Amino acid sequence: MNRYAIAAMALFAVALTACGSSDSGSSSGYNDTVSTASYAIEYSADAPPAMGKSSFTLKVKKAGVATPGLAVTLAPMMDMGGGMRSTADMGMTHGTPAEAVVDNGDGTYTCTLYYIMAGKWSLGVNVEGETATFMLNVAMAGKDTAMAKLSSQTKRIMALGGGMQPMPYFLFNEGMTGADTFRIFIAARQDMFTYPHIGGAHVEVSTDKASWGAMMDHGGGHYMIGGLTGPKAGVQGSIYIRMSVDGSQCTTDGSAPNGSNDYQTFLVTP
Repeated sequence: MNRYAIAAMALFAVALTACGSSDSGSSSGYNDTVSTASYAIEYSADAPPAMGKSSFTLKVKKAGVATPGLAVTLAPMMDMGGGMRSTADMGMTHGTPAEAVVDNGDGTYTCTLYYIMAGKWSLGVNVEGETATFMLNVAMAGKDTAMAKLSSQTKRIMALGGGMQPMPYFLFNEGMTGADTFRIFIAARQDMFTYPHIGGAHVEVSTDKASWGAMMDHGGGHYMIGGLTGPKAGVQGSIYIRMSVDGSQCTTDGSAPNGSNDYQTFLVTP
């Protein structure tokens, strides 16, 4: 069975769970509990989800007892109910990048999603084969840039409606430490439901588009650079990023670099 069939089956299962269970939660905030046949799953976050990086905790209880050691996976899906449609290049239904769930050993599980767009999302949480569905309203990003996109010149993926399009790479702002250290997370879209993290890329950063410094690859799609000059604490400024994957420079439109399409701009406030 190919991955497209598997993704379709997963979407169907999530839809059945959402429609067929009277316990299925509907959350417009950031705390909710949804029950399956065997588990009560509590979703808790410090802030409502928004475009870009979103971290939260799941507490899983069985018979009222928080239970560690369970197989927990996430299936985020853009919710197209009520006639809602996504942008053309993202298709009618799609997922978003996610980190592997971390078992904290006390019945709680740390989760991180990277939302590529705002809107209504369904979050399927599978625990030992049982799926609970949380309905989430993902807000627009704030004043700082949450995510930017670059595209491959050489790699292609299937486009909506047939044909091929440049493979997109999503660069997510993971915040600054002080005014001189900047972190990002990078994932690619292989298809509408597959967003692997990207390691081994050559990523460079500048604050003036004249001098560039290489980011360090910290594994798992995470990159960091320190020693930046230019950003000032409490003042919004610009950080420019350019990237090459497998020796090919990425651009904003997937075409050859022309001096204006070969980098992305992040507005950041240290």
